[in-house]
Amino acid sequence: MSTKIEVNAMGDACPLPVVKTLKALKQLDGEGVVVTSVDNETAVKNISKMAQEKGCTASVEKVADAEWHVIVATAGALPWPILSRTAPLSATPAPARASWSWPSTPIAWVAATMSWATSS
Repeated sequence: MSTKIEVNAMGDACPLPVVKTLKALKQLDGEGVVVTSVDNETAVKNISKMAQEKGCTASVEKVADAEWHVIVATAGALPWPILSRTAPLSATPAPARASWSWPSTPIAWVAATMSWATSS
């Protein structure tokens, strides 16, 4: 069974969000997911880079103008939407973009597909 740990790093400057995420990864003791809430893009990039270096997968979900959830999953962990059955994928369509590119993660792909299918 995968475990989910939520880390609040809102207002923290680097390297504190990375340190908090690493500490949570150690607490997982195996497979699971760490969801770190941050308020700056530098923390998003640094946590994502750390996750890759540790052999984990990282995906990013932008929640508000200055809030991101960085989802770090260890090998063998259940996908984020399955683990968090209380959180829907997306109830609102994604905002229009000036240019389009392929989504970088399966979660982003599902969100993009859902927003496309529900838009008028």
